[in-house]
Amino acid sequence: MKKVIGIVLILIMAAASLSALEFTVGPKVMLGDMSYNGDGFLGDNKMSLFFAGGAFANIQLTSLIGIQPEIYLNYTSLKYDFAGNEIVVHYPVLSIPIYARFNFDVANIGVYALAGVRFDLNISDEAKVKTNGSSGTGDISDYNFIVLGAAGGAGVSLPIGPGVLDAGLGIFYGFTEFSDGLDASYWDIDVQVGYGFSL
Repeated sequence: MKKVIGIVLILIMAAASLSALEFTVGPKVMLGDMSYNGDGFLGDNKMSLFFAGGAFANIQLTSLIGIQPEIYLNYTSLKYDFAGNEIVVHYPVLSIPIYARFNFDVANIGVYALAGVRFDLNISDEAKVKTNGSSGTGDISDYNFIVLGAAGGAGVSLPIGPGVLDAGLGIFYGFTEFSDGLDASYWDIDVQVGYGFSL
């Protein structure tokens, strides 16, 4: 009986703790530039435009600190020159960043900073490839399923309508190889816009 009472008390305290947290969820889109990093890639790396869209959740632990997981479809775009040819490779990855979020009040304007990790999951065995503007496909089944890297960002939060608009800049730097035996990953910098609704 004592064990049952103890479990019930723990569940009540957990529910009370969760009810005290602030939850925000909503859509998020990104537009940015991406390029390779590392010494193992053959070719002259270039920045290439990419687009991503998905959703985020903000779990505020205190007024200053929160946890912000996200998930979005990232249409990876990598461009390079090789043997006199300009090559662009497009393929979809599922990006899952997990951030610590820090909130500040600067001159009555909400400012936030993000710091964490991002997992990119390769969800296709085929890529669209353009060589000097001519389109085709390429086999990327040997690309690693997961690319892990550091992710961060900063921006402003503006209450607009029923929710809050987040607008800022983000950056990602891959640590792991995107293909076995290739000492190279990729990095990107982007503009991020999200709109959150409180639950």
